[in-house]
Amino acid sequence: MTIIAAYEEGNKYWIASDSVGSDGSMKYEYGNKLISRGDYIIAFSWSYRVADIIKECKGFPQKLSGLKELRIIRDIIKNAILDDGLIGDDGNVSRRSTASGHPFYLVIISPSGIYTIENDYQIHKISTGYAAAGSGQEVATGSLYTSKKLKINGKKAIQLAVKAASELTLFCGGKCHVKSVEKKNASKK
Repeated sequence: MTIIAAYEEGNKYWIASDSVGSDGSMKYEYGNKLISRGDYIIAFSWSYRVADIIKECKGFPQKLSGLKELRIIRDIIKNAILDDGLIGDDGNVSRRSTASGHPFYLVIISPSGIYTIENDYQIHKISTGYAAAGSGQEVATGSLYTSKKLKINGKKAIQLAVKAASELTLFCGGKCHVKSVEKKNASKK
């Protein structure tokens, strides 16, 4: 359904996504899965309804420097999902939807690092220097690991990860979208 790849290299964090969506055996062009907010970028996988909700959310912080702002982002998204009726007040998926129809996984890059927010609202700061999410996660993670070991350029590394997942898994593909943010305290050249 999606591949998201994020990578730390030099003075930047890079993030990329494919552009297709899928529903069972059907693929369709979705487009860019990278949402710019303030000084950070949110990439989504799995539910396009959740992506629409994120795009419509108001009140996100303009700067993301750590867990405090991530908790704000998480809580805004969680409340918007609850208001939409996807998930009931008890935290379980509403009877109006199915769990498989609305899972999500977010990968976020900011000047302070690479983070993930999972569909149970856990927040993680990534310490490996790379992260992947979506249907092609295993393939992309292997590609990112190899790129890190071979010291491949960040932009090239995420493009390779998206390409590998697109070629080797059924539900990834289309155009590769790429964005980056400069690290906090990175020297200007």
